[in-house]
Amino acid sequence: MTLIQLNLNYQRRMSNDEIEQLAEIWGKSLKDISPDIIEAAAIVHMSQSEYYPTIKEIKECCSQVWNERLRRLPKLPEPEGVPLTKEETKAAADKARKIIRGVF
Repeated sequence: MTLIQLNLNYQRRMSNDEIEQLAEIWGKSLKDISPDIIEAAAIVHMSQSEYYPTIKEIKECCSQVWNERLRRLPKLPEPEGVPLTKEETKAAADKARKIIRGVF
């Protein structure tokens, strides 16, 4: 969908085969970025440039979108009470690692 929006915005006349080939290239190049970030990045690019984006430009816009989303995340409150000892910190970190690995 993003490529179709870009093609319409930049008035590129591409055949279905060309769009499919471009989608394959973009898919391989942007496989580690979530589709909603890519779509938001395309919107950012369309608002900033009058030229069809390169993959590099889309990746730069993805970084902009990601950083803006991180900036908007609410900050966690500071923990209350006595700071943890080194042993308690290590135990909590070990427990978190086990949870992430699915040991619990």
